Amino acid sequence: MVFLTGNYLWPSDRFFAITIWPPFVWTGLSIMLLLFGVRKHRTRLLWAVLSCWLAFWLVLGEEKWWFRRLVSTPTAGIHVVSLNCAGGTPAAAAEALASRPEIVLLQESPSQEELKRVVRRMSVLSGPDASIATSGSLEAIELPKGTSNFVAARVTLPGNAPVFVVSLRLQPPIFDLTYWNPDCWRSYAENRARRRSELDDIVAWIRDHAGEMPIIVGGDFNTPPDPGTFAALADITQCATYDSGYTAVNEFPMARIDQIWTRGFTLNGSRAVQTLHSDHRMVRVWMTLP
Repeated sequence: MVFLTGNYLWPSDRFFAITIWPPFVWTGLSIMLLLFGVRKHRTRLLWAVLSCWLAFWLVLGEEKWWFRRLVSTPTAGIHVVSLNCAGGTPAAAAEALASRPEIVLLQESPSQEELKRVVRRMSVLSGPDASIATSGSLEAIELPKGTSNFVAARVTLPGNAPVFVVSLRLQPPIFDLTYWNPDCWRSYAENRARRRSELDDIVAWIRDHAGEMPIIVGGDFNTPPDPGTFAALADITQCATYDSGYTAVNEFPMARIDQIWTRGFTLNGSRAVQTLHSDHRMVRVWMTLP
């Protein structure tokens, strides 16, 4: 328990094979092992350890933030949606547009022609992987040559100041359960290091181009949010979807890899919504631009 707590408080590349899973996974496994002793050894020590594991989950897990959803239904403000379209499925993109958000961030986006047929009355910026659609006006921002993991635009909604918007999709994670194999741990560590470097490069580019504009950065980060990977992004924005719930995979979500980060907005709440045409859940956030 002490070892796991240290890893979640100070995550590292070396032990990313552990922290890629949410804390409730390790709590569940530990409680299952404890239950073998409940019938014969109902001691105070056993109940104390059980209580500590529950505390580990409540303190380090994200689930505690979900309780606010029981008493609030956010609908006010600018509505922003992010969705991975499962290999370019037009029906998934249409699903993201169904609730009529002001800004839509898509990853594994349909082709430009397919997207135009789905979007119709909205302004669209389509990239190799990610796309941006908005009910306002949109001005594409030139990217570094060879960029394929994000797109960026200045979006101006009626009655609001321009917003610097980025839709991204970072490199995929790995899933390897051969924890007895040193190569497994090495692969996880290298995967986290590459993704952190990838995100750091994007954040550095945003710093150079966003100026003092409000910022929206969202999409498929392909990793749960941890302080190490997201340190650079957290310096310039705050997570707007910390209370949304897990997003991947759609049928049985165990990680919040689809996220939206913002600067200059007042946050009103977020939701992760099950989808019909994607293997990810859709992230929705409502916020106000003062």
